[in-house]
Amino acid sequence: MFPIRDHTASGSTPYMTWALITVNVAIFLGSRGLLSGAEQDYLAFEWGMIPARLSAGQGWVTVLSGMFLHGGWWHIAGNMLFL
Repeated sequence: MFPIRDHTASGSTPYMTWALITVNVAIFLGSRGLLSGAEQDYLAFEWGMIPARLSAGQGWVTVLSGMFLHGGWWHIAGNMLFL
C-alpha cells in the first residue's frame, strides 16, 4: 500500500511537511551535483549516523544530520513519498 492520499482531511496545508521535503531534496541534489564520489562518501561518513560512534558517546549531531542524507534516487524517492 502506497500513501497516495489520506481519507481523513485535515483542513490545513502541511507547510512543515513540504518544507522537510524541500530541504531533503535540495540537500540530496546539491550533494549529487556539487560533490565527487569520494566527497560524497566523506559526507556520509562524517554526517551520517553510525551506531558504533553513538555507542562510544561520539557524533550525537549525526542523529539529526543523518535524516537529511540519502543513499540514492530510490532511497530519497521512497522516503519523500512516505513523508
